[in-house]
Amino acid sequence: MGKFSKALELLGKIAEAVLTDLSNGDGKAYNNKAYNKEIERKNSEIKEEMHRGDDSITELHIPEGIKKIGYSAFRECRNLRSVTFPSTLEYIGCNAFTKCTSLTEVTIPEGVTYIGNGAFSECSSLVSAVLPNSMKGAEISGGLFYSCTALENVVFPKRIKRSFANVFPHCEALKSFEIPYGADELGAFTFEYCYSLESLIIPDTVKYIGHRSVMYCHSLREIYIPDSVESIACLHTFYKCPVLRKVRLPLDFTFRDILDDHTEDQAALCFQNCYELHTVEMCGREFHIESMTDEALLFIRTELAADGNSAAIDLICKQLPKVFKALADNNRAELAEKLLAALSRDAVTEDELLAAIDYSAEKGAHEIYLALVQYKNSDNSGSSDIGQRFRL
Repeated sequence: MGKFSKALELLGKIAEAVLTDLSNGDGKAYNNKAYNKEIERKNSEIKEEMHRGDDSITELHIPEGIKKIGYSAFRECRNLRSVTFPSTLEYIGCNAFTKCTSLTEVTIPEGVTYIGNGAFSECSSLVSAVLPNSMKGAEISGGLFYSCTALENVVFPKRIKRSFANVFPHCEALKSFEIPYGADELGAFTFEYCYSLESLIIPDTVKYIGHRSVMYCHSLREIYIPDSVESIACLHTFYKCPVLRKVRLPLDFTFRDILDDHTEDQAALCFQNCYELHTVEMCGREFHIESMTDEALLFIRTELAADGNSAAIDLICKQLPKVFKALADNNRAELAEKLLAALSRDAVTEDELLAAIDYSAEKGAHEIYLALVQYKNSDNSGSSDIGQRFRL
């Protein structure tokens, strides 16, 4: 028994030495949490997927000295309720806190300059989030708050320098948001399925609005699109915003046909199923429309040109054949006469005039035909035989 007792005593000493090593962070037991913290401190980062799916974590205090949280480091920690970030933090990786479904709020400290795609996606209990001003020069990554269905309060840097895309899809409780100044793009899917969104402010730095960016926003009644916007995607950008009643549009924006199939009515596709949309504001004036169509927008611009708006005249002169065709198709004689009165004689080429005269004759638009003939003859270059050119 003496040898056995000595053996037990030796084993006890070995075990004690191992425990001492672990407490000092010098051991190799990677499953020991205290050891993991020491390793993380030493390397100034939390490794990818290090704590993924750890349901024992309820309150997280990330120690000072940590600069980087790796990809999916705390993903699916479903019992995590709160996080305290260190002042040394600079980087939060993609999906770092995805599906932390008990997390209710996050405040990212100053000094963080990168937050990866989907970092807080599907955090279904998240109510508020604050991003630091140190993010102002960074890109706001896609899916950052994807499907955070309880999210109501969000604070972003007041200025950013990059595009703003796919940030809030399926944030069903979000009621209002002001896109940070400096964003050059309201990208695809950004506010898709934000059912409660009532107010959206777009700064005058945005140049492009992407497809499906404000789709299924069931509470949005008005939208102001600033003059800086040069193009809007035609594919379901404002699809099924059923209470949207008024849209303010720049005079000279265009639709971007991302389908690349020469969509026949891009405005109708962009605002499809916006049943209540009957008011368009352009150049400080409101116009009533039956529905949002390319033709409705063309007539608004024509009205502005006819009333002497010089920018509208310049715009209309670039598409006069289309304008005269639409006027004849709808027999808008009064508007045609007003437009011709506002156009200088050299604004319309001979070929354009002859084509418009012939088309209006073929459509039976008598008054427009006569107004065009009179306009053509106003340069005293000769007379046209109205009886011969008029074909019904």
